[in-house]
Amino acid sequence: MEVSKVNVCCFLDQELSDLLEVEVNDLVKYNIVSFLYNNPDTVGDAQFYAKALGFHSPDRTQSALDELVDCKILKRGGPGSSRSAVYSLSDDEVTRRRLMKLWAVVPGSPEHAEILRQLASRSVDHVKPRGRNKDHPTPPLRRGRGGPA
Repeated sequence: MEVSKVNVCCFLDQELSDLLEVEVNDLVKYNIVSFLYNNPDTVGDAQFYAKALGFHSPDRTQSALDELVDCKILKRGGPGSSRSAVYSLSDDEVTRRRLMKLWAVVPGSPEHAEILRQLASRSVDHVKPRGRNKDHPTPPLRRGRGGPA
């Protein structure tokens, strides 16, 4: 069973489910969008967001920012390439309405916990495996809790 499909559809409408499946589909993106939703006038580059959010990889942050621009959640400004660009929350009303639905899920609720659990699972999938110690191999990931999709 695919982790990203477990239980989310049970409590979210289709629009919000699609947002979490396709656009804001891991914890890095979720944290960037959450930060910008709570600080809507913020503009910064990948280094700024990596530092502000405690991310270890500015390259992964850059990739997430570019993906969020591609799906119109964020807008890119500034000169030249994406490396010198600054990012901010999209002004698009439809996008903002969709994000409002996401933030309407009550923090601490079982629904919110399930969203975070699934985003965390997907985030682990994005991490590139590092060298393994043959004496202490990394255990395999446990996928999902089972149950109906």
